[in-house]
Amino acid sequence: MPFTIEDNVLVACHGSDEVVTVPAGVRAIGDGAFRGNVHVRKVQMDADVFWIMPEAFMDCTSLESVTFHDALDEIGDRAFKGCRSLRDVDQALEDAGCYELTRIGDEAFAGCTSLEKLEYDSGWWITVGKRAFADCTSLTLVMLPDGLAELEDDAFEGCTSLKYVSMPEVFQQSVSRRRTFEESAQAIRDCCPSIVAIEGRRRASGSWSETEPPWSTGTLARTILSLKHPSMSYEDLADQWHRGDIVGLLKGYAELRHLDLAGFDTSGERSLACLFKGCASLRGIDLSPLDTSAVEDMRQMFFGCRSLEEADLSCLDTSQVQTMAHLFHNCHALRRASLRGLDLSRVKSLWSAFDHCESLEDLDLTVSAMPPVVKARYLFRECTSIRRWEVSEAWPLRHDTIPAPTSECGMWWSAREQGWMTVDQIVERGPASDVFTSVPPKLACAL
Repeated sequence: MPFTIEDNVLVACHGSDEVVTVPAGVRAIGDGAFRGNVHVRKVQMDADVFWIMPEAFMDCTSLESVTFHDALDEIGDRAFKGCRSLRDVDQALEDAGCYELTRIGDEAFAGCTSLEKLEYDSGWWITVGKRAFADCTSLTLVMLPDGLAELEDDAFEGCTSLKYVSMPEVFQQSVSRRRTFEESAQAIRDCCPSIVAIEGRRRASGSWSETEPPWSTGTLARTILSLKHPSMSYEDLADQWHRGDIVGLLKGYAELRHLDLAGFDTSGERSLACLFKGCASLRGIDLSPLDTSAVEDMRQMFFGCRSLEEADLSCLDTSQVQTMAHLFHNCHALRRASLRGLDLSRVKSLWSAFDHCESLEDLDLTVSAMPPVVKARYLFRECTSIRRWEVSEAWPLRHDTIPAPTSECGMWWSAREQGWMTVDQIVERGPASDVFTSVPPKLACAL
């Protein structure tokens, strides 16, 4: 079957083949790529696919099975909506070892009337969107993973046959709000008249052992943990986390105002995830002593550092980094941030990286390399103070990678074009080195 592929995104398929194998090198199945295809019955995805974009397989009424891989990170909104022949989604996820799946989008599987059960319990951080499984009228059993972070109230609306649900009794810290087991359980009961039992289970022993732990594991991490919990050893902390004995064990060291990183050996460190998460008093930090040449995971590294005012990452080696999701999420005081010169060629996700950075004014995005396909949902949500941002040709200019204009006219002033541009015009022009401001330079000087 011939395909149309642009920038590693499969944007369309052609023909009437019943079995489709996605070509190697495709990183995402594009918006509506298979939408309405009534011929395809089976889809086999290559190991490079990490993103199934909105409506990718919507209304593929003959689709019975799909093969995922462990790289899968997000199933987008309405991705499989109306696939009324689709079965065994849980088996596809489990067989692939989809531990990194972070989001099942709004109405992702709505109207999949042949889906009878969902037993997916491998992920360690996942959000389930609005009406994600709505009107799956044959669905009788649901098991959600220990890493459940968010479950929308109407996720199972119209699942008239749903009888049994198993989910963790304590959710992971939600991205946007906190939900309790009791609230979510009642919402399911309200939507599903056939419910017999909703189980709230404790995190299973060793449930994190099959994946990278959600914090860093080297010398620096041990030091941070010793500051937070001086009476306990790192081994004790890790053991208790694996047993699920302590909820919120790794909350930030709220009183930490300064940390000298000189002398710490971080060579070989693969993860800096959550390292400074919740360090609410940290105002600034020199990251230059860190050896990050092996680091693959920087998600939530500064999450909730609400006093942090400046962040310069230009000194870091990010050539192996694959995710920066929620990097500066809820850094409310952050005014300046620099990614200058960073090699982001392996990055898959910048999801919510600057989410709710309401004070951010100056942003340097002149990266040296970056793939055209990067998950950037909510990248600049609530960034309402940006006055200046600079990009290189390597930065892909899409609607989700451009900050919302903060000028009175609702546009950005382009230094390259010497004129005002709407976001649509910036996207249409395409990637180019440029400096965008909310006020023309001459006017700014006059003010």
